Amino acid sequence: MTAGVAAQMIICGDDTLVVRMAEELDTLGESAVVVLAPGNPEVEHLLAETDATVVIGRPTDAGTLLTAGVRTARALALVGDGDEANLHAALAATELNPRLRLVVRMFNLRLGQRIEELFDDCVVLSASAIAAPFFVDAALGDRHGRTIPTGVRTFSAGPPHAIDEPLLPLASRDAEGQVALLPAFDDSTDSTDNADDGTATLVLGTPKSGLRPTIAIAGGAARRLRQWLASAAAFTDLRLRIALAGLAGLVVIATALFKLALPLGWMQALYFTVTTVTTTGYGDINLAGAPGWLQLAGIVVMLLGVLVVALLTASVVDNLVAARLLRARGLAVGQREDHVVVCGMGTVGLRVCEQLRAAGVDVVGVEHQLSAATIAAARRLDIPVIDGDASDLNVLASAGVGRARCVVAVTDDDVSNLEAGLTARSLRADTRVVLRLFDPDLADRVDRRLGLSVSRSVSYAAAPVFAAAMLGREVLAAIPVGRRVLLVAEVCVSTGSALDGVELSTVDSVGQVRVFGMRTGDSPPRWQPPADSTVVAGSTLYVVATRSGLARILPASGAH
Repeated sequence: MTAGVAAQMIICGDDTLVVRMAEELDTLGESAVVVLAPGNPEVEHLLAETDATVVIGRPTDAGTLLTAGVRTARALALVGDGDEANLHAALAATELNPRLRLVVRMFNLRLGQRIEELFDDCVVLSASAIAAPFFVDAALGDRHGRTIPTGVRTFSAGPPHAIDEPLLPLASRDAEGQVALLPAFDDSTDSTDNADDGTATLVLGTPKSGLRPTIAIAGGAARRLRQWLASAAAFTDLRLRIALAGLAGLVVIATALFKLALPLGWMQALYFTVTTVTTTGYGDINLAGAPGWLQLAGIVVMLLGVLVVALLTASVVDNLVAARLLRARGLAVGQREDHVVVCGMGTVGLRVCEQLRAAGVDVVGVEHQLSAATIAAARRLDIPVIDGDASDLNVLASAGVGRARCVVAVTDDDVSNLEAGLTARSLRADTRVVLRLFDPDLADRVDRRLGLSVSRSVSYAAAPVFAAAMLGREVLAAIPVGRRVLLVAEVCVSTGSALDGVELSTVDSVGQVRVFGMRTGDSPPRWQPPADSTVVAGSTLYVVATRSGLARILPASGAH
């Protein structure tokens, strides 16, 4: 494109997140201009199926930004995969339009906090941090609750047994086993009766005190002892075992020989054998007066002893040095069990590992392109990493897939993830497998035909959060429910908007939107406000919504 466009929303990126965001903005009634980095034909093809205007170029280039219409834009989302490039683009864009609202994707959230302070209107988000809970929950199955901070009160979303003072059911299961999101409930009765009526599978409320929001790991001391013994067995490689076997055989044969040929008891013969093999001792027993053949046997025992001890020492030192080098690089695996194997140690894989380790779960990583940053992160998290292809049978066997509780494949390529999952199943048929797949049709078919647990792509989870941020609305949390997502958001009501002056009962919609709190002016929030409460301009609604529900309520609130 050569002429500038009148953009309101500009998205800059280089992966499928820009496609999902363009679709989200379209459902919100907003047109988008996408600045796509060169060399991404697949993403460009997907964008051609949306209503977004596409500009090919670098977001760090002022000419590209001007072509995209940055001077008249309300918001700019920088969602490329590189923190440095996104910061560079943010600086370039604000030079052209200082009033621009910025939404910046960053992996390093500590750096992100400082970047937010550099600009007047800036939100920093991490796509991997938003998406990681989806893969963690799918990997571990059950969960004790996900923390949802509102700035006023901390809530938790989890199964009924993990929640005190439930506010509302988030998901329930009917008689046929189908899961319904945001089901109907009777607001005239106690919330506990609604949220824990036997059909609710996920509720919103206050987390039980003292209940750790993690998955308990069975085994305790016995499991740790088994892991220690297994690790010790892994340390003794074939060469070391041969040396030990040779030493043991030499000691047994020599002890029997000296017992039969000399007037010695078994313990004395063993003592003499050890002193001969190791060429040590006090000389209290010797072969000075023994027959020549026995002296010759003693010479052979000494020479073989020196050789075997030297081989044994070399093997031990070699294994110790190798283990130390591997641990220094974060690659020491050993033998583990009941762990999770994470294939793909990119930004998403590292976030998944962080959350699994925070839950007390052992993790083994697999990555075929190890970088210094990945090795440093693995060391920080105390995660062993295997350098290899996740689709390789031997690599997955080395990662202990046969003893693992789950395999999570989160590389950037659908085919690689699928191949890793199928390879894991070939090692153990009942292995729990979680795949990251972008293509929704492929995900559905894999789920139905192959029986693999599929979590949606990072872009599927992160796009609604980024899109809401572009409209000036904050999504507090994304709650995974199977392959679907519920969004917890603060919705500010603008003067003259469709929500200004209506009752809360008109905002609530079964299966789409539930309001669990409302704050008016400077007054503290009211949790579970009555359905006949009136929404006024300046009110803040705390809502749980589906993607389509949030797309309905944000424009109605006057978000722009």
